[in-house]
Amino acid sequence: MQKNTILRRQLFVSLGLSDKEAVLYDTLLTHGQLPAASLEKISGLKKNTYILLKRLERRGLVQKMIKDGKSHYIVGSPEQLQAFTKEQETRMMFIFKLRIMNLD
Repeated sequence: MQKNTILRRQLFVSLGLSDKEAVLYDTLLTHGQLPAASLEKISGLKKNTYILLKRLERRGLVQKMIKDGKSHYIVGSPEQLQAFTKEQETRMMFIFKLRIMNLD
């Protein structure tokens, strides 16, 4: 695996994605629109791919479309990734403040 791929995936994990979500997101980012079966094959993930894609879809990070009767997935807009990042930042600040309050 290339160093750039590893770094991108680590970045996605640091933003709040699971390791497997980061793999799927990065695969879509790299390869563009893919049917679910191809995405599963290229990413190397064997289990829970559809569940992971659904989670990414709920977060707005990927979009599902039907093409030729098959589910295809594509990376969401950069604004969605930015919104997700902001949400994660807000959540982390809330947790940090709760921990500080519990120390007092």
